[in-house]
Amino acid sequence: QSLVLLNSHFSLSTPLPLLPAQIEVGGMHCRPGKPLPKDINDFVAGKEPVVYFSLGSYAKGTTMPLLYQKMFVSAFSKLPYKLLWKFEAERDDLPKNIMIKHWMPQQDILAHPNVKLFISHCGMLSTQEAMFHATPVLALPVFVDQPKNAQ
Repeated sequence: QSLVLLNSHFSLSTPLPLLPAQIEVGGMHCRPGKPLPKDINDFVAGKEPVVYFSLGSYAKGTTMPLLYQKMFVSAFSKLPYKLLWKFEAERDDLPKNIMIKHWMPQQDILAHPNVKLFISHCGMLSTQEAMFHATPVLALPVFVDQPKNAQ
């Protein structure tokens, strides 16, 4: 006999007819946060709230038009928040309150008590992780299932 574990949950997706050997276990990959790498931990430590910005692994921040990139940097430079931005290239125009990295330990960041907002593409795994860590989401869906997940 076979068993199929589905990375979904009836409360997050369109209702589906399931066979008895299919079980929805959405969020099974979620886990409590681990200590952050020193450079990230030093950045998020302190009294300022932190915003985490990631468009996932398929949509790249570097494909965002340069004008939009500059708009994000300009807007966040004026706010009393720190911004962790998963971005795939180096930038030399960043103010002190913005840190970019090619890769970030997303679940560990979402678990940090100073992280107050997640700007997300709303991929299924990111959505589940934000819910698990009770981090509010500002949705920027790009394609496929993301608009539905954002709802």
